[in-house]
Amino acid sequence: MSLDQVARPDSFQAPRLKQVALVMPLALLLLWTAAVRLPFYAATNGDEYFFSVIADQWLHGGLPYVATFDIKPPGLFLIFAVVQEFFGASYATFKGMEIVAVALGAGALYAPLKTLATRRLAIWVAILYPVYTLAFEGAAAVNMLLQLPLIILSFGAVMSAVRDVATASDRLRYAFLAGLAIGAAGMIKQTAVFEAAAVFLAICLFGERGMRIRMLALFVAGAAVPAAVFSTYFLAVGHFGEMFQAVVVLALQRIDDSVASAYGPDMARYLTFPGAMENALLRSATVIFLWGGALFAVLRLARIRRAVPARMLAISGLWLGAGFLSAAAGRLLCDYYLLTIVPPLLIVAGAFYCYGLDVRPQRAGRAFLASVFAGIAMLGYAEHRTLFDFAKYQAEHDLVSRTADAIRDLGLAPADKLLVLNRGLALHVETGARPPSKYFHGTHLLSPFRTPSADPLAEALATNPRFIVLADPSLRLLAETPARYRQALDYLAQHYRAATVVKGTLDTYVVYEFRG
Repeated sequence: MSLDQVARPDSFQAPRLKQVALVMPLALLLLWTAAVRLPFYAATNGDEYFFSVIADQWLHGGLPYVATFDIKPPGLFLIFAVVQEFFGASYATFKGMEIVAVALGAGALYAPLKTLATRRLAIWVAILYPVYTLAFEGAAAVNMLLQLPLIILSFGAVMSAVRDVATASDRLRYAFLAGLAIGAAGMIKQTAVFEAAAVFLAICLFGERGMRIRMLALFVAGAAVPAAVFSTYFLAVGHFGEMFQAVVVLALQRIDDSVASAYGPDMARYLTFPGAMENALLRSATVIFLWGGALFAVLRLARIRRAVPARMLAISGLWLGAGFLSAAAGRLLCDYYLLTIVPPLLIVAGAFYCYGLDVRPQRAGRAFLASVFAGIAMLGYAEHRTLFDFAKYQAEHDLVSRTADAIRDLGLAPADKLLVLNRGLALHVETGARPPSKYFHGTHLLSPFRTPSADPLAEALATNPRFIVLADPSLRLLAETPARYRQALDYLAQHYRAATVVKGTLDTYVVYEFRG
Protein backbone atom coordinates (compact mmCIF):
# COMPACT_ATOMS: atom_id res chain seq x y z
CA MET A 1 0.00 0.00 0.00
CA SER A 2 1.41 3.41 -0.97
CA LEU A 3 1.64 6.47 1.26
CA ASP A 4 -1.06 8.12 -0.83
CA GLN A 5 -3.42 5.27 -0.08
CA VAL A 6 -2.60 5.49 3.63
CA ALA A 7 -3.16 9.25 3.63
CA ARG A 8 -6.49 8.90 1.84
CA PRO A 9 -9.14 6.79 3.61
CA ASP A 10 -11.00 6.02 0.36
CA SER A 11 -9.62 2.48 0.26
CA PHE A 12 -11.28 1.71 3.58
CA GLN A 13 -14.66 3.19 2.76
CA ALA A 14 -16.05 0.31 0.69
CA PRO A 15 -15.96 -2.29 3.51
CA ARG A 16 -17.35 0.26 5.97
CA LEU A 17 -20.15 1.24 3.63
CA LYS A 18 -20.97 -2.44 3.10
CA GLN A 19 -21.16 -3.00 6.87
CA VAL A 20 -23.42 0.04 7.28
CA ALA A 21 -25.61 -1.20 4.42
CA LEU A 22 -26.08 -4.48 6.28
CA VAL A 23 -26.59 -3.09 9.78
CA MET A 24 -28.81 -0.09 9.08
CA PRO A 25 -31.80 -1.96 7.58
CA LEU A 26 -31.78 -4.44 10.47
CA ALA A 27 -31.58 -1.63 13.03
CA LEU A 28 -34.51 0.15 11.38
CA LEU A 29 -36.48 -3.10 11.26
CA LEU A 30 -35.77 -3.68 14.95
CA LEU A 31 -37.11 -0.21 15.80
CA TRP A 32 -40.16 -0.71 13.58
CA THR A 33 -40.85 -4.15 15.05
CA ALA A 34 -40.61 -2.80 18.58
CA ALA A 35 -43.02 0.02 17.70
CA VAL A 36 -45.51 -2.48 16.24
CA ARG A 37 -45.36 -5.09 19.00
CA LEU A 38 -44.85 -3.07 22.20
CA PRO A 39 -48.51 -1.91 22.36
CA PHE A 40 -49.39 -5.59 22.77
CA TYR A 41 -46.66 -6.20 25.33
CA ALA A 42 -49.06 -7.72 27.88
CA ALA A 43 -50.37 -10.43 25.50
CA THR A 44 -49.40 -13.90 26.73
CA ASN A 45 -50.45 -17.50 26.19
CA GLY A 46 -48.52 -19.05 29.09
CA ASP A 47 -46.33 -21.35 27.01
CA GLU A 48 -43.41 -18.93 27.18
CA TYR A 49 -43.25 -19.61 30.92
CA PHE A 50 -43.41 -23.36 30.33
CA PHE A 51 -40.45 -23.21 27.93
CA SER A 52 -38.64 -20.96 30.40
CA VAL A 53 -38.98 -23.46 33.24
CA ILE A 54 -37.63 -26.30 31.07
CA ALA A 55 -34.69 -24.11 30.05
CA ASP A 56 -34.03 -23.10 33.66
CA GLN A 57 -33.98 -26.74 34.74
CA TRP A 58 -31.54 -27.48 31.90
CA LEU A 59 -29.26 -24.68 33.08
CA HIS A 60 -29.25 -26.30 36.52
CA GLY A 61 -28.51 -29.81 35.26
CA GLY A 62 -32.05 -31.10 34.65
CA LEU A 63 -32.20 -32.38 31.08
CA PRO A 64 -35.29 -31.88 28.92
CA TYR A 65 -37.35 -35.08 28.58
CA VAL A 66 -35.71 -36.39 31.77
CA ALA A 67 -36.22 -33.75 34.47
CA THR A 68 -38.98 -32.03 32.48
CA PHE A 69 -41.28 -33.31 29.77
CA ASP A 70 -42.54 -31.94 26.50
CA ILE A 71 -42.61 -33.16 22.92
CA LYS A 72 -41.03 -30.08 21.32
CA PRO A 73 -37.48 -30.50 19.98
CA PRO A 74 -34.54 -29.39 22.12
CA GLY A 75 -33.56 -26.43 19.95
CA LEU A 76 -36.41 -24.35 21.37
CA PHE A 77 -35.29 -24.96 24.94
CA LEU A 78 -31.67 -24.30 24.01
CA ILE A 79 -32.56 -20.83 22.71
CA PHE A 80 -34.43 -20.06 25.94
CA ALA A 81 -31.55 -21.40 28.02
CA VAL A 82 -28.94 -19.30 26.21
CA VAL A 83 -31.01 -16.13 26.43
CA GLN A 84 -31.88 -16.70 30.09
CA GLU A 85 -28.24 -17.35 30.93
CA PHE A 86 -27.45 -13.79 29.85
CA PHE A 87 -30.67 -11.88 30.59
CA GLY A 88 -32.46 -13.97 33.20
CA ALA A 89 -35.97 -15.38 33.12
CA SER A 90 -38.57 -12.64 33.04
CA TYR A 91 -41.55 -11.55 31.01
CA ALA A 92 -39.48 -8.70 29.56
CA THR A 93 -36.94 -11.26 28.35
CA PHE A 94 -39.62 -13.28 26.55
CA LYS A 95 -41.04 -10.22 24.83
CA GLY A 96 -37.55 -9.10 23.86
CA MET A 97 -37.01 -12.50 22.25
CA GLU A 98 -40.19 -12.08 20.23
CA ILE A 99 -39.22 -8.60 19.03
CA VAL A 100 -35.72 -9.67 18.00
CA ALA A 101 -37.05 -12.81 16.27
CA VAL A 102 -39.62 -10.85 14.26
CA ALA A 103 -37.03 -8.23 13.28
CA LEU A 104 -34.68 -11.01 12.13
CA GLY A 105 -37.52 -12.56 10.12
CA ALA A 106 -38.20 -9.22 8.45
CA GLY A 107 -34.50 -8.85 7.70
CA ALA A 108 -34.32 -12.39 6.31
CA LEU A 109 -37.15 -11.48 3.93
CA TYR A 110 -35.74 -8.10 2.97
CA ALA A 111 -32.26 -9.26 1.97
CA PRO A 112 -33.11 -11.85 -0.74
CA LEU A 113 -36.05 -9.85 -2.11
CA LYS A 114 -33.85 -6.78 -2.52
CA THR A 115 -31.21 -8.82 -4.34
CA LEU A 116 -33.37 -11.19 -6.37
CA ALA A 117 -36.42 -9.00 -7.08
CA THR A 118 -36.72 -5.29 -6.35
CA ARG A 119 -36.07 -2.94 -3.47
CA ARG A 120 -39.69 -1.76 -3.53
CA LEU A 121 -41.05 -5.27 -2.92
CA ALA A 122 -38.40 -5.93 -0.27
CA ILE A 123 -39.41 -2.79 1.67
CA TRP A 124 -43.14 -3.54 1.31
CA VAL A 125 -42.76 -7.07 2.70
CA ALA A 126 -40.35 -6.03 5.47
CA ILE A 127 -42.73 -3.31 6.67
CA LEU A 128 -45.79 -5.54 6.78
CA TYR A 129 -44.11 -8.67 8.17
CA PRO A 130 -43.97 -7.35 11.78
CA VAL A 131 -47.60 -6.28 11.44
CA TYR A 132 -48.93 -9.55 10.06
CA THR A 133 -47.08 -11.66 12.63
CA LEU A 134 -49.65 -10.21 15.05
CA ALA A 135 -52.34 -12.18 13.21
CA PHE A 136 -53.44 -15.63 14.39
CA GLU A 137 -52.72 -14.78 18.05
CA GLY A 138 -49.16 -13.99 17.03
CA ALA A 139 -48.85 -11.27 19.66
CA ALA A 140 -47.88 -14.12 22.04
CA ALA A 141 -46.42 -17.03 20.05
CA VAL A 142 -42.74 -17.08 20.88
CA ASN A 143 -42.03 -20.62 19.63
CA MET A 144 -43.41 -19.92 16.15
CA LEU A 145 -41.75 -16.51 15.98
CA LEU A 146 -38.39 -18.08 16.84
CA GLN A 147 -38.81 -20.67 14.09
CA LEU A 148 -39.95 -18.36 11.29
CA PRO A 149 -36.60 -16.57 10.64
CA LEU A 150 -34.97 -19.96 10.02
CA ILE A 151 -37.71 -21.04 7.61
CA ILE A 152 -37.46 -17.70 5.80
CA LEU A 153 -33.67 -18.04 5.62
CA SER A 154 -34.04 -21.50 4.08
CA PHE A 155 -36.43 -20.35 1.35
CA GLY A 156 -34.34 -17.25 0.70
CA ALA A 157 -31.29 -19.47 0.27
CA VAL A 158 -33.01 -21.79 -2.20
CA MET A 159 -34.27 -18.79 -4.20
CA SER A 160 -30.66 -17.63 -4.43
CA ALA A 161 -29.46 -21.13 -5.33
CA VAL A 162 -31.76 -21.51 -8.34
CA ARG A 163 -31.39 -18.07 -9.90
CA ASP A 164 -29.99 -18.02 -13.43
CA VAL A 165 -26.90 -15.91 -12.67
CA ALA A 166 -25.71 -17.96 -9.69
CA THR A 167 -22.30 -19.60 -10.04
CA ALA A 168 -21.82 -23.31 -9.45
CA SER A 169 -20.17 -22.70 -6.07
CA ASP A 170 -23.01 -20.35 -5.08
CA ARG A 171 -25.63 -22.96 -5.96
CA LEU A 172 -23.97 -25.58 -3.78
CA ARG A 173 -23.31 -23.19 -0.92
CA TYR A 174 -26.87 -21.87 -0.85
CA ALA A 175 -28.30 -25.40 -1.08
CA PHE A 176 -26.32 -26.39 2.02
CA LEU A 177 -27.39 -23.20 3.82
CA ALA A 178 -31.04 -23.90 2.95
CA GLY A 179 -30.72 -27.35 4.49
CA LEU A 180 -28.91 -26.09 7.58
CA ALA A 181 -31.56 -23.43 8.22
CA ILE A 182 -34.54 -25.75 7.75
CA GLY A 183 -32.83 -28.39 9.90
CA ALA A 184 -32.45 -25.83 12.68
CA ALA A 185 -36.11 -24.85 12.23
CA GLY A 186 -37.02 -28.51 12.71
CA MET A 187 -35.23 -28.45 16.05
CA ILE A 188 -37.73 -25.82 17.20
CA LYS A 189 -40.89 -27.43 15.83
CA GLN A 190 -41.13 -30.76 14.00
CA THR A 191 -43.61 -29.54 11.39
CA ALA A 192 -40.75 -27.80 9.57
CA VAL A 193 -40.46 -31.12 7.74
CA PHE A 194 -43.22 -29.88 5.42
CA GLU A 195 -41.29 -26.72 4.56
CA ALA A 196 -38.20 -28.92 4.10
CA ALA A 197 -40.11 -30.99 1.56
CA ALA A 198 -41.11 -27.80 -0.29
CA VAL A 199 -37.47 -26.63 -0.45
CA PHE A 200 -36.41 -30.08 -1.66
CA LEU A 201 -39.07 -29.94 -4.38
CA ALA A 202 -37.98 -26.42 -5.37
CA ILE A 203 -34.44 -27.68 -5.96
CA CYS A 204 -35.80 -30.60 -8.00
CA LEU A 205 -37.90 -28.29 -10.18
CA PHE A 206 -35.63 -25.28 -10.57
CA GLY A 207 -32.12 -26.44 -9.74
CA GLU A 208 -29.49 -26.17 -12.45
CA ARG A 209 -29.58 -29.22 -14.70
CA GLY A 210 -26.52 -31.34 -14.07
CA MET A 211 -26.13 -29.99 -10.52
CA ARG A 212 -29.43 -31.02 -8.94
CA ILE A 213 -28.15 -34.22 -7.40
CA ARG A 214 -25.24 -32.42 -5.73
CA MET A 215 -27.51 -29.60 -4.58
CA LEU A 216 -30.01 -32.06 -3.12
CA ALA A 217 -27.23 -34.01 -1.41
CA LEU A 218 -25.85 -30.85 0.21
CA PHE A 219 -29.36 -29.73 1.20
CA VAL A 220 -30.04 -33.06 2.92
CA ALA A 221 -26.61 -33.01 4.57
CA GLY A 222 -27.18 -29.50 5.90
CA ALA A 223 -30.65 -30.41 7.18
CA ALA A 224 -29.20 -33.39 9.07
CA VAL A 225 -26.54 -31.38 10.92
CA PRO A 226 -28.73 -29.86 13.71
CA ALA A 227 -30.45 -33.19 14.44
CA ALA A 228 -27.08 -34.96 14.48
CA VAL A 229 -25.64 -32.43 16.93
CA PHE A 230 -28.51 -32.77 19.40
CA SER A 231 -28.60 -36.56 19.00
CA THR A 232 -24.89 -36.75 19.76
CA TYR A 233 -25.36 -34.61 22.85
CA PHE A 234 -28.18 -36.74 24.26
CA LEU A 235 -26.26 -39.90 23.40
CA ALA A 236 -23.24 -38.55 25.28
CA VAL A 237 -25.28 -37.86 28.42
CA GLY A 238 -27.06 -41.21 28.18
CA HIS A 239 -30.61 -40.02 27.48
CA PHE A 240 -31.07 -40.30 23.74
CA GLY A 241 -33.96 -42.74 24.23
CA GLU A 242 -36.01 -40.29 26.29
CA MET A 243 -35.44 -37.52 23.75
CA PHE A 244 -36.34 -39.73 20.78
CA GLN A 245 -39.48 -41.08 22.47
CA ALA A 246 -40.76 -37.57 23.24
CA VAL A 247 -39.74 -35.69 20.09
CA VAL A 248 -40.54 -38.42 17.56
CA VAL A 249 -42.71 -41.21 18.95
CA LEU A 250 -45.03 -39.27 21.25
CA ALA A 251 -45.15 -36.27 18.92
CA LEU A 252 -46.58 -38.52 16.20
CA GLN A 253 -49.17 -39.82 18.68
CA ARG A 254 -50.13 -36.36 19.89
CA ILE A 255 -53.61 -36.40 18.35
CA ASP A 256 -54.78 -39.95 17.85
CA ASP A 257 -58.41 -41.10 18.03
CA SER A 258 -58.51 -41.43 21.82
CA VAL A 259 -57.10 -37.95 22.33
CA ALA A 260 -59.36 -36.40 19.70
CA SER A 261 -62.46 -37.95 21.27
CA ALA A 262 -61.75 -36.03 24.48
CA TYR A 263 -62.63 -32.84 22.63
CA GLY A 264 -66.11 -34.12 21.83
CA PRO A 265 -67.61 -35.15 18.48
CA ASP A 266 -67.90 -31.63 17.06
CA MET A 267 -64.30 -30.65 17.76
CA ALA A 268 -62.94 -34.12 16.95
CA ARG A 269 -63.77 -33.58 13.28
CA TYR A 270 -61.53 -30.53 13.19
CA LEU A 271 -58.71 -32.61 14.63
CA THR A 272 -58.64 -34.84 11.57
CA PHE A 273 -56.29 -33.77 8.79
CA PRO A 274 -59.10 -32.75 6.37
CA GLY A 275 -60.91 -30.96 9.18
CA ALA A 276 -57.75 -29.10 10.14
CA MET A 277 -57.24 -27.98 6.52
CA GLU A 278 -60.82 -26.72 6.38
CA ASN A 279 -60.36 -24.96 9.70
CA ALA A 280 -57.10 -23.42 8.53
CA LEU A 281 -58.78 -21.91 5.48
CA LEU A 282 -61.54 -20.46 7.64
CA ARG A 283 -59.16 -19.08 10.26
CA SER A 284 -56.92 -17.49 7.66
CA ALA A 285 -59.75 -15.27 6.43
CA THR A 286 -58.47 -12.57 8.78
CA VAL A 287 -55.59 -11.93 6.33
CA ILE A 288 -58.03 -11.27 3.48
CA PHE A 289 -55.89 -8.34 2.33
CA LEU A 290 -53.04 -10.76 1.56
CA TRP A 291 -55.32 -13.39 0.08
CA GLY A 292 -56.83 -10.77 -2.22
CA GLY A 293 -53.41 -9.59 -3.32
CA ALA A 294 -52.27 -13.17 -3.96
CA LEU A 295 -55.35 -13.86 -6.09
CA PHE A 296 -54.84 -10.75 -8.19
CA ALA A 297 -51.14 -11.56 -8.49
CA VAL A 298 -52.09 -14.79 -10.23
CA LEU A 299 -54.50 -12.93 -12.50
CA ARG A 300 -51.90 -10.28 -13.35
CA LEU A 301 -48.97 -12.69 -13.53
CA ALA A 302 -47.79 -11.54 -16.96
CA ARG A 303 -47.44 -7.98 -15.71
CA ILE A 304 -45.85 -8.89 -12.38
CA ARG A 305 -43.23 -11.19 -13.91
CA ARG A 306 -41.51 -8.18 -15.45
CA ALA A 307 -40.37 -7.13 -11.95
CA VAL A 308 -40.56 -10.28 -9.84
CA PRO A 309 -38.93 -13.51 -11.08
CA ALA A 310 -41.41 -16.26 -11.88
CA ARG A 311 -39.30 -18.76 -9.96
CA MET A 312 -39.61 -16.67 -6.81
CA LEU A 313 -43.39 -16.65 -7.14
CA ALA A 314 -43.49 -20.38 -7.83
CA ILE A 315 -41.29 -21.18 -4.81
CA SER A 316 -43.49 -18.90 -2.69
CA GLY A 317 -46.47 -20.95 -3.85
CA LEU A 318 -44.75 -24.16 -2.73
CA TRP A 319 -43.94 -22.45 0.56
CA LEU A 320 -47.57 -21.44 1.05
CA GLY A 321 -48.78 -24.99 0.44
CA ALA A 322 -46.21 -26.37 2.88
CA GLY A 323 -47.37 -23.86 5.49
CA PHE A 324 -50.93 -25.10 5.26
CA LEU A 325 -49.82 -28.71 5.52
CA SER A 326 -47.68 -27.81 8.51
CA ALA A 327 -50.63 -26.21 10.31
CA ALA A 328 -52.92 -29.11 9.44
CA ALA A 329 -50.35 -31.67 10.63
CA GLY A 330 -50.49 -29.99 14.04
CA ARG A 331 -54.29 -30.19 13.79
CA LEU A 332 -54.32 -26.39 14.19
CA LEU A 333 -54.59 -26.74 17.98
CA CYS A 334 -53.40 -23.13 18.19
CA ASP A 335 -54.19 -20.38 15.70
CA TYR A 336 -50.56 -19.28 15.64
CA TYR A 337 -49.62 -22.42 13.71
CA LEU A 338 -50.90 -20.47 10.69
CA LEU A 339 -48.11 -17.91 11.02
CA THR A 340 -46.14 -20.15 8.65
CA ILE A 341 -48.26 -18.92 5.72
CA VAL A 342 -47.58 -15.23 6.39
CA PRO A 343 -44.16 -14.84 4.67
CA PRO A 344 -45.07 -16.47 1.33
CA LEU A 345 -48.44 -14.69 1.27
CA LEU A 346 -46.64 -11.38 1.80
CA ILE A 347 -44.30 -12.06 -1.12
CA VAL A 348 -47.03 -12.99 -3.59
CA ALA A 349 -49.48 -10.31 -2.43
CA GLY A 350 -46.69 -7.73 -2.34
CA ALA A 351 -45.83 -8.50 -5.95
CA PHE A 352 -49.34 -7.45 -6.92
CA TYR A 353 -49.62 -4.36 -4.73
CA CYS A 354 -46.18 -3.15 -5.85
CA TYR A 355 -46.38 -4.01 -9.57
CA GLY A 356 -49.84 -5.26 -10.51
CA LEU A 357 -51.85 -2.08 -9.96
CA ASP A 358 -52.68 0.13 -12.93
CA VAL A 359 -51.15 3.39 -11.74
CA ARG A 360 -49.08 5.96 -13.51
CA PRO A 361 -45.33 5.90 -12.71
CA GLN A 362 -45.52 9.27 -10.97
CA ARG A 363 -48.19 7.90 -8.64
CA ALA A 364 -46.39 4.67 -7.80
CA GLY A 365 -45.06 6.06 -4.52
CA ARG A 366 -48.51 7.06 -3.31
CA ALA A 367 -49.95 3.69 -4.35
CA PHE A 368 -47.16 1.98 -2.42
CA LEU A 369 -47.92 3.90 0.78
CA ALA A 370 -51.67 3.45 0.32
CA SER A 371 -51.28 -0.33 0.07
CA VAL A 372 -49.12 -0.40 3.22
CA PHE A 373 -51.66 1.62 5.20
CA ALA A 374 -54.52 -0.46 3.80
CA GLY A 375 -52.77 -3.68 4.85
CA ILE A 376 -52.25 -2.41 8.40
CA ALA A 377 -55.80 -1.07 8.70
CA MET A 378 -57.47 -4.22 7.37
CA LEU A 379 -55.54 -6.50 9.73
CA GLY A 380 -56.28 -4.21 12.66
CA TYR A 381 -59.99 -4.35 11.89
CA ALA A 382 -60.03 -8.13 11.32
CA GLU A 383 -58.12 -8.89 14.54
CA HIS A 384 -59.38 -6.06 16.76
CA ARG A 385 -61.27 -8.32 19.17
CA THR A 386 -58.12 -10.27 19.96
CA LEU A 387 -55.41 -7.66 19.58
CA PHE A 388 -57.02 -4.82 21.50
CA ASP A 389 -58.40 -6.74 24.47
CA PHE A 390 -55.99 -4.91 26.76
CA ALA A 391 -58.20 -5.35 29.83
CA LYS A 392 -57.95 -9.13 29.52
CA TYR A 393 -54.16 -9.02 29.17
CA GLN A 394 -53.77 -6.80 32.21
CA ALA A 395 -56.22 -8.84 34.29
CA GLU A 396 -54.13 -11.98 33.72
CA HIS A 397 -50.93 -10.25 34.79
CA ASP A 398 -52.55 -8.69 37.86
CA LEU A 399 -53.95 -12.04 38.99
CA VAL A 400 -50.57 -13.75 38.63
CA SER A 401 -48.81 -10.91 40.46
CA ARG A 402 -51.25 -10.98 43.40
CA THR A 403 -51.11 -14.77 43.61
CA ALA A 404 -47.31 -14.72 43.64
CA ASP A 405 -47.45 -12.20 46.50
CA ALA A 406 -49.89 -14.45 48.37
CA ILE A 407 -47.57 -17.47 48.00
CA ARG A 408 -44.61 -15.46 49.27
CA ASP A 409 -46.71 -14.26 52.22
CA LEU A 410 -47.28 -17.91 53.14
CA GLY A 411 -43.53 -18.23 53.77
CA LEU A 412 -42.21 -19.55 50.46
CA ALA A 413 -38.69 -20.90 50.95
CA PRO A 414 -36.08 -21.37 48.18
CA ALA A 415 -36.39 -25.17 48.36
CA ASP A 416 -40.21 -25.20 48.20
CA LYS A 417 -41.83 -26.71 45.12
CA LEU A 418 -44.88 -25.41 43.29
CA LEU A 419 -47.30 -27.34 41.09
CA VAL A 420 -49.66 -25.36 38.83
CA LEU A 421 -52.42 -27.71 37.80
CA ASN A 422 -54.16 -25.89 34.96
CA ARG A 423 -53.43 -22.17 34.45
CA GLY A 424 -50.85 -19.84 35.89
CA LEU A 425 -47.46 -21.19 34.78
CA ALA A 426 -46.18 -17.64 35.08
CA LEU A 427 -46.12 -18.23 38.84
CA HIS A 428 -42.96 -20.32 38.44
CA VAL A 429 -41.10 -17.34 37.00
CA GLU A 430 -42.74 -14.82 39.35
CA THR A 431 -41.94 -16.78 42.52
CA GLY A 432 -38.82 -18.67 41.45
CA ALA A 433 -40.39 -21.91 42.72
CA ARG A 434 -39.66 -24.92 40.53
CA PRO A 435 -42.07 -27.72 39.70
CA PRO A 436 -41.80 -30.96 41.70
CA SER A 437 -42.22 -33.34 38.76
CA LYS A 438 -41.25 -33.66 35.11
CA TYR A 439 -44.98 -33.23 34.37
CA PHE A 440 -46.18 -29.74 35.21
CA HIS A 441 -48.10 -28.44 32.18
CA GLY A 442 -51.89 -28.53 32.48
CA THR A 443 -52.25 -30.24 29.10
CA HIS A 444 -50.06 -33.12 30.26
CA LEU A 445 -51.70 -33.35 33.68
CA LEU A 446 -55.41 -32.94 32.92
CA SER A 447 -55.93 -34.15 29.35
CA PRO A 448 -55.31 -37.51 27.59
CA PHE A 449 -52.09 -36.15 26.09
CA ARG A 450 -49.57 -38.94 25.41
CA THR A 451 -46.74 -39.00 27.97
CA PRO A 452 -44.23 -41.67 29.07
CA SER A 453 -46.24 -42.01 32.30
CA ALA A 454 -49.57 -43.83 32.40
CA ASP A 455 -50.80 -41.32 34.99
CA PRO A 456 -48.74 -38.10 34.97
CA LEU A 457 -51.20 -36.33 37.28
CA ALA A 458 -50.85 -38.98 40.00
CA GLU A 459 -47.08 -38.92 39.58
CA ALA A 460 -46.96 -35.16 40.01
CA LEU A 461 -49.34 -35.12 42.99
CA ALA A 462 -47.44 -37.92 44.76
CA THR A 463 -44.41 -35.64 45.11
CA ASN A 464 -46.48 -33.59 47.60
CA PRO A 465 -45.10 -30.15 46.73
CA ARG A 466 -45.64 -27.54 49.40
CA PHE A 467 -47.92 -25.44 47.18
CA ILE A 468 -50.44 -26.38 44.50
CA VAL A 469 -52.37 -23.77 42.53
CA LEU A 470 -55.70 -24.61 40.92
CA ALA A 471 -57.44 -22.07 38.70
CA ASP A 472 -61.23 -22.01 38.37
CA PRO A 473 -62.14 -25.54 37.14
CA SER A 474 -65.29 -24.28 35.42
CA LEU A 475 -63.06 -22.54 32.85
CA ARG A 476 -61.33 -25.75 31.79
CA LEU A 477 -60.10 -26.28 28.26
CA LEU A 478 -62.01 -28.63 25.99
CA ALA A 479 -59.48 -31.45 26.26
CA GLU A 480 -59.21 -31.32 30.06
CA THR A 481 -61.28 -34.22 31.32
CA PRO A 482 -63.63 -34.03 34.34
CA ALA A 483 -62.17 -37.31 35.64
CA ARG A 484 -58.70 -35.78 35.94
CA TYR A 485 -60.14 -32.77 37.78
CA ARG A 486 -61.96 -35.06 40.23
CA GLN A 487 -58.74 -36.98 40.78
CA ALA A 488 -56.90 -33.76 41.58
CA LEU A 489 -59.65 -32.39 43.85
CA ASP A 490 -59.87 -35.67 45.79
CA TYR A 491 -56.13 -35.65 46.41
CA LEU A 492 -56.21 -32.01 47.49
CA ALA A 493 -59.04 -32.71 49.92
CA GLN A 494 -57.04 -35.53 51.55
CA HIS A 495 -53.59 -33.95 51.77
CA TYR A 496 -53.89 -30.18 51.36
CA ARG A 497 -55.63 -27.17 52.84
CA ALA A 498 -56.90 -24.16 50.91
CA ALA A 499 -54.47 -21.55 52.19
CA THR A 500 -55.72 -18.56 50.18
CA VAL A 501 -58.04 -17.59 47.36
CA VAL A 502 -57.07 -14.88 44.88
CA LYS A 503 -59.95 -13.60 42.77
CA GLY A 504 -59.54 -11.76 39.49
CA THR A 505 -61.98 -10.27 37.03
CA LEU A 506 -61.69 -13.25 34.65
CA ASP A 507 -60.35 -16.11 36.77
CA THR A 508 -59.75 -17.27 40.32
CA TYR A 509 -56.65 -18.99 41.72
CA VAL A 510 -56.83 -21.16 44.86
CA VAL A 511 -53.48 -21.74 46.57
CA TYR A 512 -53.32 -25.06 48.43
CA GLU A 513 -50.65 -25.82 51.05
CA PHE A 514 -49.49 -29.32 51.99
CA ARG A 515 -50.73 -30.35 55.43
CA GLY A 516 -47.72 -32.48 56.24
